[in-house]
Amino acid sequence: MFFLGIFHFGLYFRKTDDKENLSFAILAITIGIYDLFCYGLYNSHSLEEGIFWQKLQLLNADIISITLGWFVLHLSKKMPRKLFIFIIVLYMTFLLLGIFIQSELTLSLNKPAIKYIKIFNYNITYYEGTPGLIFIIQGISQIINYIYFLLILIMSLRKAKKIYNSCNHFINNFFLFYC
Repeated sequence: MFFLGIFHFGLYFRKTDDKENLSFAILAITIGIYDLFCYGLYNSHSLEEGIFWQKLQLLNADIISITLGWFVLHLSKKMPRKLFIFIIVLYMTFLLLGIFIQSELTLSLNKPAIKYIKIFNYNITYYEGTPGLIFIIQGISQIINYIYFLLILIMSLRKAKKIYNSCNHFINNFFLFYC
């Protein structure tokens, strides 16, 4: 994802009126950061360490939601700006709540969700916590948001041949990423 982000930064700097290249570059970088947090979580050796990385993942998901909305706004030109501002405020609120609230409303050592996976002779222990109410509401709002973003892109794809390739490419990757 980092390479893809850098590539689109390069495209943007060659042609600065294509804002979708800038917003896609930032989106790709934020997803790359999420992937680094996944690596940290998958390599955790204790519940405390796992919850640290899991929380970073969940907080980064707020940033991904904002950058995804920004990309969809630039690509489709169909999302109302007031709605995008609402999305920014919503996910910044979730981000701040996740940072400053240290209780069972976010993630807690008191509610572990440790998973044991065995693949052939290789044992994997996946240390994580059960998401609290704040992260559950965040996740539900993200699912609703992403479905809305997808509908915006599909409607844009039907109405404008110019962005067909970009939307088609994005929709395919959208499904692959979230499956």
